Amino acid sequence: MKTRFEKWIEENDFKGDARDLFNESVLCYKIGAYRASFIMGYLGLQTILRERLLSAQNKPDNIPQHMWENRINDLKDEKIWDVTVFDFVNRQNPDNPFLINDDIRTQYSYWKTIRNDCAHAKNNIISHPHVESLWLFIESNSSKFIVNGGKDGLFEKIKKHYDVRYTPPNTDVLPLIREIPHAMTNGDLPVFLKDVHDYFEDNVTSFEVFDEESITYQFWNNIAHSPLQVLREGFITFIKSDWDIFREFIVVFDDKLYEVSADESYIREFWTNEIWKLLLWGDTDGWRTIKNLVDNQIIPLNEIDDFIKLLVDKTKSIPPEFIIDFLKGTQYFSLLRGHLFDNKRMSSPPNGIDFANRNWRLIEFYLSQMSLDVLVVSELNSAFLASSYGTFNRKMNELLEYNE
Repeated sequence: MKTRFEKWIEENDFKGDARDLFNESVLCYKIGAYRASFIMGYLGLQTILRERLLSAQNKPDNIPQHMWENRINDLKDEKIWDVTVFDFVNRQNPDNPFLINDDIRTQYSYWKTIRNDCAHAKNNIISHPHVESLWLFIESNSSKFIVNGGKDGLFEKIKKHYDVRYTPPNTDVLPLIREIPHAMTNGDLPVFLKDVHDYFEDNVTSFEVFDEESITYQFWNNIAHSPLQVLREGFITFIKSDWDIFREFIVVFDDKLYEVSADESYIREFWTNEIWKLLLWGDTDGWRTIKNLVDNQIIPLNEIDDFIKLLVDKTKSIPPEFIIDFLKGTQYFSLLRGHLFDNKRMSSPPNGIDFANRNWRLIEFYLSQMSLDVLVVSELNSAFLASSYGTFNRKMNELLEYNE
């Protein structure tokens, strides 16, 4: 049976020495070698912090250049790297490279004391609670050891990743995504994603429509569906920050619509007001989103009729095949019939023919789905007889010719 810590190691997909040390810590724990287990776990944490410092793209602004260069060299020295990491963590402001509070720093120092007890065979009893407590500290706080300036450095790495002068096309972006939680606080994440999005729009995708074929799709997909909750939640907060961004992403990651629906006020504003821009150009994205809203009962059942009224009033795009059966079970076609044929909109001079010309595609769609009745036939006859040219007249002639 896997321990909680083992599952956490897998979820965070650690690589190299840190993963090996953590796995060895688990192995020692399972055979009762608790001192060895504690030491391996502690060294695994130290290795993570060492790697973050070494991989920092930019020197923290609060540390002098010569000091930073000397300490980086110390981190590369196998004899003193462990002491160097400990010294870095325990430096007080203004020259601490990690963005952590004093409480975490105090807990971290305590674990070194226990580690020393384990290493030097002191008389203190070391048992499984010590190991489990260390593991919980690592799970809870390892992501909080963020190198000051790491966010800017990561941003530069992402820029280079999408620049063919530095990086071959289709290079896996996942290693960079794994760095995100360790380069910034959780609160900074949505703003960082917004900055990345804006950079992509200006420099990578330009005016292309974002979809599964986009060059940046894998970047966003790996974040939206990350095994790490902090990335998934940061992604949701990011797309909710701007309606244009939300519409852009929700049609590609439509499974996120249900997650967003937990914010009842936000999702209500979306389906009552903001969704209509998705249907402006007549593509299927908006209709697919409507079906998603209905299928997941995000629109309350007792408000479906009100939504259909809004739908007929707000959009003139033609529904695709996959949603027609649903619409036939609602007031949609009855309301569309009223919109097109009631009040002699098509046949009353002088603007009736203009209305018929503008709405021909909806007229043709209605005729393809519903049976004729007295009102519809009367309006069509009157408008057809009153016109001698224009879209409506030409298309009605074609319709009468090919549809007996």
